[in-house]
Order: sequence, then C-alpha cells, then structure tokens
Amino acid sequence: MAKFFQLFILIPLFLYVPLNVHSSTPEPDKIDSGKQFFHNGEIEKSYKIFKELFFQNPDNQTINFYLGRSAFELNKFEEAIFAYERMLISDPDLTRVKLEMARAYMSAGSNEEAKRLFKEVLTTNPPENVKENVELMLKKIESREQKHKLSGSIELGYGFDDNTSSSPTDEIIEIPAFSYLPMKVEGEESDYFFTSSADISYIYNLESQVLNRFKTSFFYQKNLYNSKNEQDLDFISLAFTPNFTVLPGLFLDTSVIGQHIRIDSQNYLNSLGAKFDLKKIISDSSLINLGISYSQKKYDSDYESRDGSSSGVYISYTKGIKNFLLTPFMDFAKESADSDLYSFNRLSGGLGFLWLITQKINFSGFYRYQQSEYEEKDSLFLEKREDKTSFLSGDIKWMCFENREKTLAAFLGLSHLFINNNSNADIYEYKKNKTAAYFKVSF
Repeated sequence: MAKFFQLFILIPLFLYVPLNVHSSTPEPDKIDSGKQFFHNGEIEKSYKIFKELFFQNPDNQTINFYLGRSAFELNKFEEAIFAYERMLISDPDLTRVKLEMARAYMSAGSNEEAKRLFKEVLTTNPPENVKENVELMLKKIESREQKHKLSGSIELGYGFDDNTSSSPTDEIIEIPAFSYLPMKVEGEESDYFFTSSADISYIYNLESQVLNRFKTSFFYQKNLYNSKNEQDLDFISLAFTPNFTVLPGLFLDTSVIGQHIRIDSQNYLNSLGAKFDLKKIISDSSLINLGISYSQKKYDSDYESRDGSSSGVYISYTKGIKNFLLTPFMDFAKESADSDLYSFNRLSGGLGFLWLITQKINFSGFYRYQQSEYEEKDSLFLEKREDKTSFLSGDIKWMCFENREKTLAAFLGLSHLFINNNSNADIYEYKKNKTAAYFKVSF
C-alpha cells in the first residue's frame, strides 16, 4: 500500500507536461462545470457530466480526457484506458495522455503496457522533473515484479526527556482514603538518552489473483538513558502478514504479531495477537482502512495482576491534497486484566499528516486525544480512574543522500513528542516532552 501513496504523490509533477488537444467543444458551460467538479474533488459529479457529454460528442478530446481522469479516480481503469485510446487514435503524439494512460495500466496491473508507454514518453525528451518521475515509476514496476524483496531502515539518535518516569506534575498530592492527607511523591526528573532501531521487511510476491504476497516484518528498538537506567527499553516485534485481494481496489491484510518488552534489562511483557486490516482504495489519492485487533498479554511475575487480553477496532481515512497527506483516525480499545484495577476502555481519535515541503524535505506528525475509563475503584483515591490524554508529535526530515538505482537513501531528522495526561487521580497527572535528533538509512 505504501507504493500506492508514493504513486499519487508524483501526480502533480506530471502536470508540467502540456496537453495540446484541438477539437470542437460543444456546451462549453457544461464542460467548464465538469472541470470545476473534477478540480474540486467532486469526482462522481464530474464523471456523470463527461459521461453524458461523451455520448453526445464521442470524438471530443477535452471530453475524453476528463472522462478518463474521472474514471481513473473512481477506479474504473479500463474505461479510463479506452478514453485515452480514443484520444491517441486522433493524435498519437499526446505525451500527457500517454502518461495518464500508463498510470491507468499500472493501477490495473498491466505492467507491460505501462512500461511501454512510460518508455515512449522518455523518447520525447520530456522536462527533467517528468523524466525523473517516469524513471521512478519504471523502477516501481520493476520492484513490483520482483518475487523476493528485502527492504528496511536503520536509525540512530540522541535525545532529551524532561520527565523520564512520567512523574506527577505536583510533588505534593492529597490521598482521599486518608482524609486527603498530603503526601510527597517523586518529582519530574530529566535525562539524555541514546536510541537505535532496525526495521526489516521481507516480501514474497505471488502471481495469484487472490493471495498477493507474504510479508515478514521485524522491528527492534533500544533506548538507553544516561543515568536513569530503570527507564532503559528493549522492544522487539515480529509480524507475519499475508495480503489478499478481496475485490478490485479492496485488500485484506491478516497479521500475526508477537512482541517482547524488556525494561532495565528485565523481562516486562510478552504478547501474541492478530489483526485484520481491510483497505479500500477510494481514488488515486485516498484510502480508507478498517481494522480489528486482539492480543494476549503475559507480564513478568512482578506485574502478573496485569495479565490478560487487549482487543480493539479502528478506522482511518487517508487523503492526498497537493503536497499533503492527511489521515484522520479513531479507535476503541478494551483492556481486560486479571485485576480490574488495570482493566479499562479507551476511546481515541486524532489526525496524522505528512507535508512534502520539497522533494528532499518533509514534515510529519500527529495529534491524538484519548479518554480512558478504568473498571475498578482505586483504593487510595476512592473512585474509578479516568484519564484524558493528549499527544502532539512533529518530525522534520531531510534526505541528505539518495541512490535511486540501489533504492538507498539517508536522512537527518529532528522529532519532538509532547504528552499531557489529566486524571481524576492526582498521582497519574503528568506532562512530558521528548526531543531527539537522528540519522536514518533506508534501503
């Protein structure tokens, strides 16, 4: 699916190729209305208008062009191809139309036809930016046709955490169970940390029309604090994910996931679970994802009262708008522990974004708000715990090196995370800022 989004991010760059079409344009007001609907993102209305106009004027180049583009956005790839074919019969030298047609063939899975058209465009000596992106599309087709593919990234970073143990905002809290007796607790402590991670994926592509590929993913992260060693973290995740085509434009990822966490070099948590992601391509620039998850959790003996299960359902919608990707999301999770003190329901939602500032610089981040309601009263605070938590994250990244032939790139980045947790139990209220600079290599 990542390739899908890389595809539509390049679309605006194709717009530099001029479209020189000449034919009669009957009902100009209706054509202008269809164009406006298209450029405003009202694709269904645009498609309906140009479909009607096509039956009235099947040889009109402008009508066929926007009928093809509207059909493409609605995943009607064959209809888009037919529209572009009609244009090329009339004028075989329409470079822009060949690009659009190649994209339609590529989305329909006809890689050979897509490659043929992309190569024809390269023979016309197109503008440099178009040439670079056509070559990148050819690389993507080549990568798609590979049966075995290994990719991943390695990251090293150094950062600062202003509240390592998520300690309460106030060092003096009142305990309702003891007639609101004031009690002093450990305050906020800061520290520097070193972080490293490795993310490796192996994909085996199949020629089946239903089962597309098998993907195995491995992720490892290690955080080492300078002095607060009790916060040192090792996190390992291993996932196995078959990908299925349910219907054209509708895909299902079924994942089995195992995770292991160590804190201060001691075992903390083991979990095993599964999740199912149903992904629907709405258009060339939008995707909706609906998923469910379930996992069994086993904690170290010191925390065994937290043993139990976790289940959830989530939905997200990703939309590309010029140089932006926006992803609003919402999810619900239920944690069922052996002790109801650690069992809770959690509802959350937010917005993720990616801004492609230039071809080498991007800025990404998210805002997330979640509300957690615990099932058992806290014996010290005499009521069920309720938390309202806000997360705000930002990450700016510069690609300082790229080798497209070897699909190798290096990045320098700076990230920041702010967390604000409000709770009806004072001891759980805290704020945290975590900033890190990093170097990343992807392949």
